[in-house]
Amino acid sequence: RIRREHVQRYIREQANCLPEALRTTLRHLQEQQVGIHIISGGYMEWIVPLAASWGINPQHVIANRFFWLGSRALAIRPSPLLSSSKGKSAIVREWRAKGRLNGPVIIVGDGAADHRVLVNGLVDDFICVDYYASAPLDCATSIKRAAHPTEVLGLIRQALAKHGSEI
Repeated sequence: RIRREHVQRYIREQANCLPEALRTTLRHLQEQQVGIHIISGGYMEWIVPLAASWGINPQHVIANRFFWLGSRALAIRPSPLLSSSKGKSAIVREWRAKGRLNGPVIIVGDGAADHRVLVNGLVDDFICVDYYASAPLDCATSIKRAAHPTEVLGLIRQALAKHGSEI
């Protein structure tokens, strides 16, 4: 049973656990004014505070939410992210329609839902971060793969260059 105190403890424990290579990548992207958005199957209650501590605008985060009764999480609120076949793709489609995503759009993730956004033609490239997954994503399309956090920035640069942008 999840309680607010569990969420707060998790935030405290994880706030400084982002690998330095990814902190450097985020800093560089932010300095270059690259829009960074998070679409996660995790929970807003901890993703927003963590993202904010990394300099990511909380308004650029979408994730599942808990339904709370006092300090206890009772259930998960209904969310498009709960649909693995539509979730992230539906959100990216909506963001594109509303003009929230400009220029080349690259998704960095570790799962089939992330890859599906590419397959659905909603992003320009996908970088699979194999180091977070217990088993590498098996997919038929050719994708960029990061075996270590130090590879992510270089792969983002390659993807942007392929689409006529540089950082």
